[in-house]
Amino acid sequence: MKQALPHPDPGAHAHSGGNNDEYQMKGPPMRLSGITRQRTLWSALGASAACLSLAAASFGQIDPGAEDGPARFDGHSVVRVKMDSIRALQTMMALSPDCWSESVGIGTLDFRIPPDRMGALVKSGLPFEVLIENVQVLIDQEKQWHANHKWFPAAEAGGLAGGADFFDDFRRVEEINAWFDQLIAQYPDLISKTQAGTSIEGRALWAYEITAPGDNEKRGICVNGMAHAREWISPMTVSWLAKSLLEGYGIDSQITTIMQDIRWHILPVINPDGYTYAWDQNRLWRKNRRNNGDGTFGVDWNRNFDSNWGGPGSSSNTSSDIYHGTSAFSEPETQALRDYILSRPTISAHVDVHSYSQLMLYPYGYEESIPPGSEGTVLASLAVDMVEAIASYDGRIYIPEPAHALYVASGVSDDWSYDAANTLSYTPELRDTGQFGFILPADQIIPTGSEMLLAFKVLAEAVRDRVFVVLPSGWPELVDSGATTGVTVDIAPTWNRNAVITNVEILPQTAPPVGLSDQGLGRWAGTLPALSCGETISAQLRISDSEGGVFIWPSDGTLLNTSATESTVLVEDDLESDLGWSVVNDAALSAGGWQRGVPSADNTSVAQCSAPGFDSDGSGSCWVTGNGNSSFACEFDIDGGATELTSPLYAVKEASASIGFSWWYDNTSANNTEYDDDFLVDISGDNGASWTPLFSRSNGNSAQTGWSQESFVIADYVTVTDGVRLRFTASDNDPGSVVEAGVDAIRVTLNGCPDDNPADINNDGSVNGQDLATLLASWGICGGCPEDINGDGVVSGPDIATLLAAWTG
Repeated sequence: MKQALPHPDPGAHAHSGGNNDEYQMKGPPMRLSGITRQRTLWSALGASAACLSLAAASFGQIDPGAEDGPARFDGHSVVRVKMDSIRALQTMMALSPDCWSESVGIGTLDFRIPPDRMGALVKSGLPFEVLIENVQVLIDQEKQWHANHKWFPAAEAGGLAGGADFFDDFRRVEEINAWFDQLIAQYPDLISKTQAGTSIEGRALWAYEITAPGDNEKRGICVNGMAHAREWISPMTVSWLAKSLLEGYGIDSQITTIMQDIRWHILPVINPDGYTYAWDQNRLWRKNRRNNGDGTFGVDWNRNFDSNWGGPGSSSNTSSDIYHGTSAFSEPETQALRDYILSRPTISAHVDVHSYSQLMLYPYGYEESIPPGSEGTVLASLAVDMVEAIASYDGRIYIPEPAHALYVASGVSDDWSYDAANTLSYTPELRDTGQFGFILPADQIIPTGSEMLLAFKVLAEAVRDRVFVVLPSGWPELVDSGATTGVTVDIAPTWNRNAVITNVEILPQTAPPVGLSDQGLGRWAGTLPALSCGETISAQLRISDSEGGVFIWPSDGTLLNTSATESTVLVEDDLESDLGWSVVNDAALSAGGWQRGVPSADNTSVAQCSAPGFDSDGSGSCWVTGNGNSSFACEFDIDGGATELTSPLYAVKEASASIGFSWWYDNTSANNTEYDDDFLVDISGDNGASWTPLFSRSNGNSAQTGWSQESFVIADYVTVTDGVRLRFTASDNDPGSVVEAGVDAIRVTLNGCPDDNPADINNDGSVNGQDLATLLASWGICGGCPEDINGDGVVSGPDIATLLAAWTG
């Protein structure tokens, strides 16, 4: 489910004004459709074009001074604006003192707009949507909540650490420190603390080690929170992780195993000065509290690492919220994390927890690439596993993507820890997607912590298993009899990234091992032996590394099964000709409807707006959405609604037949905050009278992964009464995203081994009513069909007699 949790007076989100009717937009918010990632825009403006590098006189950048009292934002709105030109960016830089979104380049940006500038925004003509009507209302509600949900250390309250009341509200630095001290007193054998450093204002930077007793050589996972002072959900989520590990040890079997195998290093508040300032003076403060000596304060902690420090996506302007400092690691807070991780070489993974946007980011952020070979594949696959675990909690959707897909940013922590400390590295952007932004209601603390705990468990198990394996083409479950079958495996160490995979074997249970050969960059390939029809082998992988480790995968004992069959192609539609396809578009669809032809490689502006470029089976043509060569960025992506493609009627009768197709779907630049622009495939067994869901995909990344293939046994989904049809739907719902899709290579096959009994028409090993029904359905002239048992070219009485004589029931 994707509903917002309750919060008092969330404000009006359907118009674009503050409290002045002059700024009210008539009707629904303007649609943010067909939005493109304008990478060239940012490079044209240089590094300072990042949206957080705005005018100097902004609430988030110039210190208003304690003597002025806490900063107020009465009547300030947060709006989501379509950014599709340099002019649009320049307009927003002039109008807004503060960008709330770090999603530079993904199509829309969130800006805070003072009430006296809303009129100018309306007159600018830029499409926008109001996310928050009045920022100060949310801040005031938050303060009232604080007053009613105070927490006291156990020594004062007589309670125990870990009580749910601690998570009823966000907590100050001192309260978090006191709460962790209570945990140490309550679980002295499981948690200890050390001072990782001292902030620029003299506050201790505490690190907590959490693990089961014994084995000092355990591999570690380092998790830090509160890099940016206004992201209050971050330290509470990290604290929830600590609570769950300690309370679950000895009770929850999964947590107990993780605690026995992993040493957790938790730094809940890495920017205590900025966090304190956000509590006392400016709720929207982001940076640390460095006095820059020119009237400005603060360095962005997450632009100060030695990972392309000073490059794109950071700023040399001291008043910018992404000011990178005078040099890499100029700040004691970044030095503290660097020294802590490097002094503990057993740390295998690092997670830097941020908000907001509901994303799971991985390297690289400073350039538009991911690590090469299996390492990049594993980072991406593990991110997918983590967001799937998150969604299993209450349906909340997080998007896994490389950090540069969000915005190019230099000097960030996860790039540094990946490159310099050889760790797996991730940056989750927590709840929400803009309804409350940084001022998240306190009642979302526990749900956010609970869903992220599931992601942390996935990461811990990956580290514990020592290697992570990806089957880029899947495991061959059904193969042609009498032919060898290729197997490709991508493997990367997770326990120690310095280790090298030295040998990989397939271990069949009833056959000799099959060695795989090293293809480079972590890819291994080999060949399964030929199997007789009906034969099945079950296997696992045995993986050896340079440290003497030998690992069996899958680690949970699951077997990889391969069965041999013979396939008869009943239908093959390569889409080179139109056999009766139909297209229906929503009335509001303005671009991107299904078209058949040789697909274009349309990528006029950036790769994120690309189309397939070639078909799946090499025949030339396929069905694609909006096939054309753009004169401007993303001209032919889907805009305005849904486009529906329905196949011709395929005359399939066999219950055991399988139907397959190739698909291409890209929605990596999703601007739709519900991420519901899914690619849907339905199947009908009654000529379209009714439809059954067959397959779906959201947030596709085919621009990177290419065409994919699917196959399904028809009888598992529908009963065929009048042939089979497929229906493919791709959409771009409001607010818009960049959505492209393709379909190719429809094939219906009948799999099975030859049966000595010709009366067993469906080759299921029995002669029964199903065979009789199939025969009767083909009554009459039917040369060469299996229902013509005696081969005389006609299905008639003699065939029935033969079938009944062989009846087994």
